Amino acid sequence: FAMRNICRGVLLTLWAFFPAAQGFCPGAIPQQHLLARGRLFLHPTGTAVPRTPELERNRGRAKSTVCGAHASLGWAAESLNLAAGYSELKNQVLSDEINAKVTLILQLGLTDTQLALAAVAVLVVLTYCFSTPSPLLGAIDSVFLRALDAGAEKSWGPDDISPKVGRTLGRGTFGTAYEAFVSSEGKAKLSSAGDDSGRVVIKRLTEDGQGEIEAYFNRRIRRIGQPQHFASFLGGSRRAGDMPGSDRLLVWRYEGGRTLEMFMQEPSFPLNLEDYVIFRNRMEEPPGPPGTATLERELPKRTSTMVRVGGTNTLARDPAAAPQAAVAGGSRTLSRGVRGSETLSAPASGSAPASKSLFSFIGGGNDDDELRSARVVRKVLQETLGALRAMHAAGVVHRDVKPANILIAETKQGNAARLIDLGAAVDLRNGFNFDPEKGLLDPRYAPPEQYIVPRDAPPPPGGLLTLLGSPFFWAKFTPDRFDTYSVGITLLQMAVPQLRSPATLKTVATQLKDAGGDMEVWRERYGARYDFAMLDRKNGAGWDLVTKLVRPRGGPERLTAAQALGHRYFSGNP
Repeated sequence: FAMRNICRGVLLTLWAFFPAAQGFCPGAIPQQHLLARGRLFLHPTGTAVPRTPELERNRGRAKSTVCGAHASLGWAAESLNLAAGYSELKNQVLSDEINAKVTLILQLGLTDTQLALAAVAVLVVLTYCFSTPSPLLGAIDSVFLRALDAGAEKSWGPDDISPKVGRTLGRGTFGTAYEAFVSSEGKAKLSSAGDDSGRVVIKRLTEDGQGEIEAYFNRRIRRIGQPQHFASFLGGSRRAGDMPGSDRLLVWRYEGGRTLEMFMQEPSFPLNLEDYVIFRNRMEEPPGPPGTATLERELPKRTSTMVRVGGTNTLARDPAAAPQAAVAGGSRTLSRGVRGSETLSAPASGSAPASKSLFSFIGGGNDDDELRSARVVRKVLQETLGALRAMHAAGVVHRDVKPANILIAETKQGNAARLIDLGAAVDLRNGFNFDPEKGLLDPRYAPPEQYIVPRDAPPPPGGLLTLLGSPFFWAKFTPDRFDTYSVGITLLQMAVPQLRSPATLKTVATQLKDAGGDMEVWRERYGARYDFAMLDRKNGAGWDLVTKLVRPRGGPERLTAAQALGHRYFSGNP
């Protein structure tokens, strides 16, 4: 009985919110909806309108409609225990004549089995169409959005870029990115995109084929409609003009010239990101060189002194704390990594008070720096996961998530942390740039399986079949977990000061392999030399998130980007 009413309720809901579906089974359309659309031909007084020739010609369909309307009201009343209200509504809108006809043709309505099958079919179709990576949205993107986006894109060429090329922003496997300035022609195009800064980022690709791949994914991501997560792509050109070498040029708006990795190499990380991440709504464009972001307010002046703790350069906010942090004849080592240990050990030649964390120790007991740092790290991680959630929903896997590919934007618009460098991405809606035999990865951040799907997985058939089969492929192989593993490593690196060195992180990858990929085992074996204070806040919320992201295949599933965003690490204060 309950299942029958659930199925009927599903159909009634679908017909109420999706009028286009009414033609699927007109015999079960709710009477209220029919009356609203003028389909029952009732007089305002409640009496039946005399039959017209058109109504006579469609008598069978009309009877079925009236029967379904009567039955639908009965089901709603039965399910919601609104029998009194139903009776009143029926008396208002149905004449005795129609009631009699409904009684005579009741057997012509849908049976419970037919209703159940119809409800299940509709639910299955809707679930399939909108399941990741949504074949329906993929078809719309391929047929309509791609053409519209191509028509709106401006063509950028060598004449749009000034011969004066600025600093090198980054070098990758497939090309080099530069800061550049636009010519008068380029300035008009840039202004049409709402940017009067006069600066852009250009990338010279070493291979034309790779240029096509990166241009494809930048356009693909642009059509997702969430520009706050990604660098703003302007277009490309077949030739690089005055740029030496290759014949491929890609152009983005200039939104920042430094990546998360660059900020992490500074001893003041993560507090050096606070103005960009936490106070970005106070940023403005000052007079002078365009694109240089500053703050509308004057920040408190902080002096800093470099100290060395546990072999790591660390910034002490309070100069008075530096003599306490410096140890004559040696350096301090942390035992914080072992659970239950919250002290800093020191050689006999120096004395040090007990401390909860490295931050409070070097800051003269000031836990405020630790709180501010935790807030910055959490915000960067949250925005990175948000970008991945948008990509994965569209069927795109980045495959190279790491601090060097997270741009820290200097503009007020959008997020501070934005994913860049899409040359290694793969589109699993159509199989673009996907080869099960090939993997592109950074061993410091990539998961142990090294491939987004097993190497023995069948290659996508291509064309429409790949689009139609993409939800099943995605559900079976969960390729998005490849990216979330890298996010977990990035969180670990941001939160643990001793891991911000690339060489140290490479050692961690080896140690983690020795521990079988189990983060708890790794921490028990090697954690004594690291400071996990930031991850242990809020009853270990950060550490719990790391363990659920950094885990090998074959055991409990890694969290997806959407699931990670729902973790308790992101709730309340850091």
